[in-house]
Amino acid sequence: MLSAESQTSQPIFDDPRARSLILGAMLGALCTRIASILLPIEMYGFMLHLSLPAMVVLCVFMIGLLTGQQRTSDTSILMWMGGAIGVILDETLWLIVRNPPLVSGGIEQVGYWSTASLLFSIGGLLLFSIGVVVGSRSSEWQQILPRIETPHLEIASVVLIGGLIFFHVSQAMIRHDIANVDRSLVILGYEIHHIVEGQILLMIALVLLVFAGGQEWPWRLAFLFTMVGVLFVADEILYYQLIDVSDDAYFGAMTIISGGMTSTMLLVQMGLGSRRVGMQEKE
Repeated sequence: MLSAESQTSQPIFDDPRARSLILGAMLGALCTRIASILLPIEMYGFMLHLSLPAMVVLCVFMIGLLTGQQRTSDTSILMWMGGAIGVILDETLWLIVRNPPLVSGGIEQVGYWSTASLLFSIGGLLLFSIGVVVGSRSSEWQQILPRIETPHLEIASVVLIGGLIFFHVSQAMIRHDIANVDRSLVILGYEIHHIVEGQILLMIALVLLVFAGGQEWPWRLAFLFTMVGVLFVADEILYYQLIDVSDDAYFGAMTIISGGMTSTMLLVQMGLGSRRVGMQEKE
């Protein structure tokens, strides 16, 4: 059973971790709206938007928290992570519906400044804030998180590398026999790419780790959600920047190479981070 240095819970307004996450998310969404004056930038078939660096920040810092390189009580880190989440939530609906629907009768394209996009952004921020509030009310302030050991790195390798191979091999085997709409998650006619699902898993993992990471099962769930979330994001992180996120583009060399490189770099970060923390504990 995992232990904690303190079992003291704090009200939401007295918990700097919660304040940092919520304030960071609000500022992230606000900055994204302001930056929309200049962004996204379209070049060479790409549509570069703020979600790209935001996803990198979220993945890298989540692994940093898991390995102990960053502390869950570090409000500056949590502010950055909250900001990344705000950016992602603010752009999610607009990115989902930027291409024509997979099925006839789907909703029309909605603009970034449309009512639907604004409501989705506000609703997403509200749900995230509620999750943070609920987590903080039953949280432990000072936590001792378990160390990432060799078995955890082995699981991470299987999920990140094995999962990436499974994604592409399995999809390639059925892509010519089964239509994209029949092998994808489709809502209101639009394909919900697994990068979106990965982002949501990382947000849930963050709340679990920050506010309940000193407990056994919340930590295990946070570890699992982080690994799967990172896999989902890494697999489509560059592909999702394309102007045309088509089925053919997903099976292109660029998508496969970028996914493999991203997964490998995050796995290396996890291994080096856990080793560095272990050496510090021995000194």
